[in-house]
Amino acid sequence: MFYLSTYRYKVLIIGISGMIAQATELYAASSVSYKGITWNFSLDRATGSFANGEPWVIGPVTITGISPNPTQSVDGVQHGSMINPIPNAAQGFDSHPSITPSISYQPSLNVALSIPFTLKVNDVLVSANSQWVYPTYLKTVCALTVLGSTPPSGSFRPSIFGTDRTVKWNASQLNWGVLQNFPPVPSTPSKVTIQSQVPALPWFEWAGIWSGNSLQPVDNTADGDKQYGRETAMKFGQVGLWLNTSQPLADKQPIAIQLVQNGLDIFAYVQNGGGYYHDGGHKCGRKLPLVMAALMLNDQALKAMAGNTDIFQEDTQTFFVTQADVGRVVNMNYPGYVTATYIQQDVGIAEWGVRHRWEPFWDNRTWNTGYRSVVGPGMMGPWLAAYIMGASLVWNHPPAFGYMERYHSIAGDGTTFTAEMYAAYKQGAAPPPISNAAVLPTITPSSGSFDTPQSVSIATTTPSATIRYTLNGSVPVSPDQVYNGPISVATTTTIKAVASATGLTSSAVAQAEIVIAAGTPAFTPPPGAFSTPQSVTISSSTVGSTIRFTLDGTDPTSTSSIFAAPISVPTTTTIKSFTQKAGILSSPTVTGNYLIGAVVGSTIWNSVIFPQKTIPFTYGFDMVASGNNIDAVVGLGGVSPITAYSDLACIVRFNSSGRIDVRNGGAYASAIDYPYSPGVIYSFKISVDVATKTYGVTVSANGALPVAIAQNFQFRTEQATLATFNSMSLIATTGSQTVTNHGVIEIRPTAPKGLRVIGQ
Repeated sequence: MFYLSTYRYKVLIIGISGMIAQATELYAASSVSYKGITWNFSLDRATGSFANGEPWVIGPVTITGISPNPTQSVDGVQHGSMINPIPNAAQGFDSHPSITPSISYQPSLNVALSIPFTLKVNDVLVSANSQWVYPTYLKTVCALTVLGSTPPSGSFRPSIFGTDRTVKWNASQLNWGVLQNFPPVPSTPSKVTIQSQVPALPWFEWAGIWSGNSLQPVDNTADGDKQYGRETAMKFGQVGLWLNTSQPLADKQPIAIQLVQNGLDIFAYVQNGGGYYHDGGHKCGRKLPLVMAALMLNDQALKAMAGNTDIFQEDTQTFFVTQADVGRVVNMNYPGYVTATYIQQDVGIAEWGVRHRWEPFWDNRTWNTGYRSVVGPGMMGPWLAAYIMGASLVWNHPPAFGYMERYHSIAGDGTTFTAEMYAAYKQGAAPPPISNAAVLPTITPSSGSFDTPQSVSIATTTPSATIRYTLNGSVPVSPDQVYNGPISVATTTTIKAVASATGLTSSAVAQAEIVIAAGTPAFTPPPGAFSTPQSVTISSSTVGSTIRFTLDGTDPTSTSSIFAAPISVPTTTTIKSFTQKAGILSSPTVTGNYLIGAVVGSTIWNSVIFPQKTIPFTYGFDMVASGNNIDAVVGLGGVSPITAYSDLACIVRFNSSGRIDVRNGGAYASAIDYPYSPGVIYSFKISVDVATKTYGVTVSANGALPVAIAQNFQFRTEQATLATFNSMSLIATTGSQTVTNHGVIEIRPTAPKGLRVIGQ
């Protein structure tokens, strides 16, 4: 519970959430303290707490003091605070960490240096309590969320990153039947031990590379002072396994609620530009909380991220050996380890590679290879927890579970608790899951926006169950409406439903938001980066609707321009548009950002469309690096937009060792050792032979003679049969790159005069 220094009044609101009666206490307070951090207000403001105990305040609110404060620092600047922070960027928490040149401390971001200041509704103030012990400089990070109205009792805290403070999820939506009730094994930890692993604090991290650990607070992660992925994975594995043993539901609930909140925080971190670069054992362990949240909340957006195999280290390091891996060149200079390539008998086995997804040349067939014995013991718990609770499909990466079985057979299970759970419920005959609640109803259609009235049906798989529902957003309780057949919904409606049956407790609350509104406008071509001016059309699926738009970045209104003819976009332009039709809600406003000319690489894929090419062609571009040791690629592919490295057939890379290299089939290589420097303009030409699935690359620095760094390189393995090219795309996981003068420049020519071919 948070603490209030003073209060004028208190209001108690009682709500029903599944099986638990919950109380929301509203206080008028002049300050709030939570986990060692205090925020002082200029006036009394209503305050309360989210499902896990973290505080919120009704705004706007003026902050007159924060304790601890940077003025209390004894070395450099500590105890900083930020409003609506964005990860993987400059920070205002502590002056000691310097993760990369672009991810470092900036005093202007530290609002604790500018007290007093006012927080608007939907702001979040994130404050740090620093320590002075490497490897992490933060002890605790807490969040004060500013809302415009009292959230429903049991609400999960919204994201601490970015600007979206929508209260989307509630503990009443949790499906407790997801958690199994296997009898505990002898080494099952105590409730107190498990509770200590998931403190009621935000899951907080700042950068996807290993040095980002220096901004990972000790108290929030509860992994000790190491702040290492192995410990994170081991901790979440223990919690996940414990939640699937037959503990009292009242003991499970607060722990599961905090684990789900961790999963929602990880979801928001990735959504707002955060990531996890697989590198040894630094960033593993984050996927299980998201999988648990997706499964228990039955949320499609959460499930989509949980099923994306390009995000989490648990997936990007594991794979099935294919025929293409047999004999593939690997790094034969792996320091301190015997290195071996894959052989024919390896095809089909589940395998692990320290940087497999994007740098497979670090793969090593030898079992005693770097970091295998570090990562394996930590990851066995999360994989096993997901497996025994039936979450393999949500996890969506079979090689992970295949490697779990292989690692078990060769090296064991990491901890005694994991080993005993594996023996009892993976190898042994697990007892059938025990469920004492009716199954959560399914509402069809589920939440969505429609431009015509909908016929909504509700069902549950529990035999002879009664379904009660409401159409006003309240929780259904007897004698609310009993469902007997499809419901006609002609206006925007919130439907909630509960199933009950004799001998069972009621299900959790199912919810669907049916929005009846004009169809969202669609842009053609889709927004993105282009080398030439564009002609943009806007359309809507709603017959008889009017489309309004602006070109100056402002939100359109009912008096804005009406779309009637294609819009000429000769320079970088932001188009905003919405659809309106009499009798129904207008659509949400959508934004189309059209970047004409220069393209800057970031952690989000940026795609440039060009005319389809099915014959030999050359694509040219100039590229400038932001630093000496960045990790940034530019590549060509046949889909748009590009969303993964595996979508690209031809790739040029500024790698983290300070060299330029090129993708050749399953690994990166270069005909010569070609270093790069920040600020230098490197002019590239990628000459593609679509028929032979090969390409060459030349590069020149600041107008010098071009040098061949790749000749007859193979298309990336995943695109070995690509026959049509239509897009260039770029991404940077460390630093950034700026690309200009990009586009198809000629049909594949002979080597230009003056070309130097070095190292052949």
